[in-house]
Amino acid sequence: MQYPPTPHVPVDETQVSAFLAKNPAYDGRGTLIAVVDSGIDPLAHGLQVTSDGKRKVVDYIDCSGAGDVAMSNPMKAADGTLPGATGRTLKLNPQWLNPTDTWRVGMKRMFDITPIEVLPKIMRARETVLKRDVMRLKNDVAARLDDSEAGDNRKELEVQRDMLDVFDRQYCDFGPVFDCVVFHDGEQWRAAIDTSETGDLSEAEALGAYKLTGQVGMLSRRFLVPYTLNFYDQGQILSIVTCSIDHGTGVAGILAAYDPDNAQNNGVAPGAQLVSIQVAGYRQNGNIPILSRTLALKTLVDYNVNLMVTSIISYVSEPNFGHNIDLINQHIIRKHRCIAVAAIGNDGPALSTVMSPGGTTDWIIGAGAYYTPEQIKDLYAMCSDAGEAAFNFSSRGPATDGSRGVDIYAPGCAITTNPAYIGSRKDIVQGTSHAAPNLCGCLALLVSAWKQEVDKGAGNKVSPFRIRNAIMATARQFGDDLGVGLVQTTDAWEFLKKHAGRASEDVFFEFRISMPGDAHGIYLRDLEDSATPRELSVAVQAVHIDDPLAELDNDMDEAYAEETLKRVYSFDMRVA
Repeated sequence: MQYPPTPHVPVDETQVSAFLAKNPAYDGRGTLIAVVDSGIDPLAHGLQVTSDGKRKVVDYIDCSGAGDVAMSNPMKAADGTLPGATGRTLKLNPQWLNPTDTWRVGMKRMFDITPIEVLPKIMRARETVLKRDVMRLKNDVAARLDDSEAGDNRKELEVQRDMLDVFDRQYCDFGPVFDCVVFHDGEQWRAAIDTSETGDLSEAEALGAYKLTGQVGMLSRRFLVPYTLNFYDQGQILSIVTCSIDHGTGVAGILAAYDPDNAQNNGVAPGAQLVSIQVAGYRQNGNIPILSRTLALKTLVDYNVNLMVTSIISYVSEPNFGHNIDLINQHIIRKHRCIAVAAIGNDGPALSTVMSPGGTTDWIIGAGAYYTPEQIKDLYAMCSDAGEAAFNFSSRGPATDGSRGVDIYAPGCAITTNPAYIGSRKDIVQGTSHAAPNLCGCLALLVSAWKQEVDKGAGNKVSPFRIRNAIMATARQFGDDLGVGLVQTTDAWEFLKKHAGRASEDVFFEFRISMPGDAHGIYLRDLEDSATPRELSVAVQAVHIDDPLAELDNDMDEAYAEETLKRVYSFDMRVA
């Protein structure tokens, strides 16, 4: 048994290590991957630069609305001060460049944007300080009451004592409230946040949007809570972007971490760049509003990403159905050629336990969680004679409409990156949430290889259908009951090269079965389904990636499609 295992992220079973040994430049370079999750920590180890020296995360976007701050109408400063939204008088930094001398102010409660793991630590620290001050006051009042000269002040002192007792018993902390100032420096929007709660911004730094400046601020230096900024609607909305939980950082670490000093800390695709798209604000209790989901899809389009990975899953009553699914299929995958990978859930091993979107959407590649005895021994110090298999918790197909449910397996355990605020660099994780980024990293290697060797810089995106067909055709069987295989990177790349000129690889075949509901496969689960012979008709439709119907059916001049896309991705307001 070796602990920790080398490397921390399993790459041997999927042929990644052999692929990179032969093709070191095909390590994800040139690919941009969206991590649609709970956000990535800007301070996380291994998520700072790519293997070729570029910034690892090109932008941090909050689509949950948790960090949105509605700013005031423009106002002028008086003697270098502004009235803050909290009521404090804000002293501005005289070094800030503001040609128009117009400012906007707003406020944000810190606990609305504090990562859930560090929130109790901050609350305990604040409670300790406050109760210490309350105890000092109570002791002072008690001493004055014991003084024989209290006299006429005794009744007032007794009221103070009772009020302090009530305060001590009914203590409730709503957290710090920060003043925010937004202005335009002539080139870009900037903002300063009064994390000291003093109103003194005379020496504060005004940060710009991370995409333009790469600047990272600190909500709390003691507890290592960083933030980045975005601006919307001409400065009317300031977006303060933080992590909601640690999950997204761990996903990013498996996918694309790069440690220049120790290769065993690398993720699957250390050369890839990332876009952090936060949709999981913990204030929503795991429910992602449809507006958040649609804003996330708009971000995929805006950044023209090559791949996306998400572990944000939910139950649905009907597979392959819904407005959000239509947007992903037709606009994200088909029109913009983004390869979509998603977890399929951890509700196994019963049949039909897959979750949306990974297990219930045909065009999204659903990743199941796989393990080997060596991984179990190294990570958990457990011995098993069962051999390689799917994790027991990994959800199983088929979907209720008869579609596959699980498309392919990837390693579902790893030692991955933690946010800095956790206090430890690494953690052991397991789940289909962690199989999905491993699989996405494998696909990023294939896309990187395609861009460099086949496309040769022409700028044409490889078809998601072609990548899907390659990994499905070359997956290695390991005894899964439903015949789902394990991704094999080298074999898939050889398949892609061999069939690079075959147009039929850019086709996805859809099946429709004459059964109740919109059946995508023959699924005879209940006893009555197979009690008597049945005659079923099967319709097969070839969906071409470049079919003009991808815009909108029966739209000859595409004008209606253009207007529809504007309507789909146009918003008058954000979640806030």
